[in-house]
Parts: sequence; C-alpha cells; structure tokens
Amino acid sequence: MIEIKEITEAGLKMEITGKVLHALPDWFGNENAIQNYIKMNADLPFWSVFDKSSAVGFLSLKPHNPLHAELCVMGIMPEYHRISIGRGLFNTFQNYCINNGYKYVSVKTLDSSRNYEPFAKTREFYKAMGFLPFEVHKTLWDAENPCLIMIKDLKDADNSYKCRSDKH
Repeated sequence: MIEIKEITEAGLKMEITGKVLHALPDWFGNENAIQNYIKMNADLPFWSVFDKSSAVGFLSLKPHNPLHAELCVMGIMPEYHRISIGRGLFNTFQNYCINNGYKYVSVKTLDSSRNYEPFAKTREFYKAMGFLPFEVHKTLWDAENPCLIMIKDLKDADNSYKCRSDKH
C-alpha cells in the first residue's frame, strides 16, 4: 500500500534523502550535491512516499517568503516511476503550500539547452504539474548545467490524482 507521510524527524529525513538520491545517478550523480541535499533537508518541510514500511520517494519544500515556496528537491525510486506517485507527492506539497498561504511555487531543473534525456522527462513532469518556464541561469550551478527556473501560480491548482499501478 502506498502512503504519503510528512516527516519531521531530521535523521529520518536525511536517511530517506540519501537512500533515494543515491538510487538516481542519472539525476543526482554528484556526491557533493547529494550530501548538500541530505544536510539541507534536515531542516525543511519534508514528505515521503512509503510502500508498506519502505520509503520510495520524497519531496522537500524551501520557503522563500510568505508568498513563494520552492520545491527544493524531489526523488522517486526508479521502479516507482510512471505510476503517478510523483503526482501524489506533488499534490501533497501543493496542498500544504495553499493551506499555508503561498501563492506561487517554483522549482529548479536542468535547462533543455543541455540536451540530457532524464531531465527532459523531469521537465515534462513539471509541465504536467502546471509549471511554466520562467528564466534560465547559465551559471547558477555551473557552465555545463544551466538552471531552468519554473514557476506555478497556485490559484488554479488541481490536486486530483490516482496511482496507476494495481500492485501499489
């Protein structure tokens, strides 16, 4: 059974972040970046997806100001891709943002000018969640990894989803 839970214990957030990001080398192949996310997530609002008692994904929120929050980092174990678990996790994040007065959310991802297939799928996911491209920072991360910032206005948020897998 798939269940999404808010996690408040710092150690558990760090453990889940490390487990999931290390399972996603096509997206998170830089060990320094992984360690930074692990440390950062200890202090951020955080939700995890569980299949029975095993964490199979997570999402963290980085507040910027009373109107804007960022989807800081999100990861789903590869065997759980494409069955709407990410959509359910995103909708939990979105509901939290709406209920806490945020009007806008953003996310950073690799820009399409760096032609890399795994992130093409990531951008399509964010577009399906209602995000729009906002601006590109060519050196925010480094010259080989241009950062696309995408934004979403929460006033027209749709929070419906269904998990598409009978086994989950």
